Amino acid sequence: MTLEKTVQICFTIFIINGDTSHFYPSKDKRIPYGYTQIKPQREDGKEGNWRWGLDTAKEKIAKIIPKFMPSRKVWGVMEKDFLEDRTLIKPTSSWTFKDVNSERGSEEFIDLGFDKRVFPKPKPLGTIKRCLNLSTTNDDIIFNFFSGSATTAHAVMQLNSEDGGNRRFMCIQLPELTDEKSEAYKAGYKNICEIGKERIRRAGAKIKSETTQVKEAKIMAEYAPGRIVFADQCFENSTDKSNVKLVLRNMGVTLRVL
Repeated sequence: MTLEKTVQICFTIFIINGDTSHFYPSKDKRIPYGYTQIKPQREDGKEGNWRWGLDTAKEKIAKIIPKFMPSRKVWGVMEKDFLEDRTLIKPTSSWTFKDVNSERGSEEFIDLGFDKRVFPKPKPLGTIKRCLNLSTTNDDIIFNFFSGSATTAHAVMQLNSEDGGNRRFMCIQLPELTDEKSEAYKAGYKNICEIGKERIRRAGAKIKSETTQVKEAKIMAEYAPGRIVFADQCFENSTDKSNVKLVLRNMGVTLRVL
């Protein structure tokens, strides 16, 4: 049996009237007057098959759109893809959302009672939360080896409070000294680690006070200090600062690289 005969007998084909735009699926190889048959044609010119059977095509006909392709001078069909109907979608390459604007990060930092000069331009929570939504499950452990102001920790706690997740975080930041003339130093933060740790405490307290139905285990701030890990704490009693994996293993943490 030739492919041509297989298409006519087994495969769904689409029929369209270019003048009236009347469009429907069929297995009948007879073409009404004024109509054009749309077969599943591959780019190399050979015939293939549609991904819809006849029953499925009839069910989804409102989402299946015929389109004439001038460069190939043939008709094709495509299916509309509505984002609201899908839980998993390909992310856009350009993020223009308001919650990822850089000024949001400073506003969120100030909202915790910090002077914005203590840590200029922290990352927005929205940026990290969107990354977490795209790449993690509810029970994942999120590592940040350049923690900075601990936006990642804040975002993990915030997202857990919103979706009931039990994500955990590990934030690592070398105790880089702050300039003695800086606002951070004047505010009592002798190194960057201290800024991040204080943010975690404040963010945890704020989220807990705002959330009435979140389990305490999901907010890992001062309420569960053993679950917060920064580099200065990791190496506090260690003379070998290069052996990160060993130190973390001794703390009961297993690393899994994705």
